[in-house]
Amino acid sequence: MKLSSYIKGNSFYYKIDARAKIIITVLTAVLAVMDISLLKLSVLFILIMLLSLSSIRAKNTVLLLKSLLPLSICIIIFAPLRARDAEVLFSIGELAVLTKLGVIESLEVLLRFLSISSIFSLLLKTERMEMITRALEKMHLPYKASLMFSLSLTLIPSLADKYSEIRLALKSREGDGRKVPFTSILVSLTVDALKRIPDSAAILEERGFHNGQRSSIIECGRSSKAFTEIFIFAIFFTVFILL
Repeated sequence: MKLSSYIKGNSFYYKIDARAKIIITVLTAVLAVMDISLLKLSVLFILIMLLSLSSIRAKNTVLLLKSLLPLSICIIIFAPLRARDAEVLFSIGELAVLTKLGVIESLEVLLRFLSISSIFSLLLKTERMEMITRALEKMHLPYKASLMFSLSLTLIPSLADKYSEIRLALKSREGDGRKVPFTSILVSLTVDALKRIPDSAAILEERGFHNGQRSSIIECGRSSKAFTEIFIFAIFFTVFILL
């Protein structure tokens, strides 16, 4: 069972301090939701893709985009519902199916979604969960909050794998090619998640988490290095907005 989405690598993005990487990720997401032009959104997405290609290579980048494809298709499908009163690009009779403003707004939403999802996925794929948790603690996030964040991100890939297993199992039981109801999958997944609670609690108890914050052999790099990396990105962030 896959419990982490981390991909081993040695590109420059892997060498960035975890604290700086978290802040870079958050600032990039903030930049993606700001009121910037479609051109800037496109450039931002291209830069994220180039960063992904240089860090986790083409194969994993394609897999990342493939995982975002269903929601991306939904955004494109609902494009005709946007800005119906704008300049019409395609119509059926008097019904405006596609408008210029609707296309632009849909592209903006799509680029924002892809940029935010990609940069956060890139964080999880280029940084070990233990280091992310330690970095959050160094950034003075409460220990329990850091632990909860770490456990949540650790369980997401596990639940995703379990979802696939349950879906395939229910599909094989149908036997006649009928579509498996989503509610059946959701109920089975919920039951499985509830069954994990005692085991997870026992593991945490055994490892001493009930006694409060534990010491850790995992340490972040020098603070000066993190501050330098954050400062460099802050300059890029400012220039990108002002251009």
